[in-house]
Amino acid sequence: MEKNSSAGMEYAIVDIETTGGNAASGGSITEIAIRIFDGNMVIDSFDSLVKPNQRIPPYITLLTGIDDAMVQDSPSFDAIAPQVYAILEARIFVAHNVHFDYSFIKQHLESAGYRYQAA
Repeated sequence: MEKNSSAGMEYAIVDIETTGGNAASGGSITEIAIRIFDGNMVIDSFDSLVKPNQRIPPYITLLTGIDDAMVQDSPSFDAIAPQVYAILEARIFVAHNVHFDYSFIKQHLESAGYRYQAA
């Protein structure tokens, strides 16, 4: 995909759902959605449920609507890491709770062998 130089920077608008907690204490991503915005319109996107490396706590299911059965046949984060890294690379990372979302994505990408630093 060619970047639109006339619109300036591209933004990766990210939303994730997790098993709770934080990335450093072993929380896992259960869903990821990314929209690439060029300043005028969405030019690319990526969405996936993600099979976590643990059970989803009942209170998280109540909060997110995502349960173990929904993610049972979903890819692991390691399986989608190449796509996630490629779509995020060299783009400005934007999220509602940016510290939370970024910490999980950075941790999961590093665990999958990718060195990621948001632009």
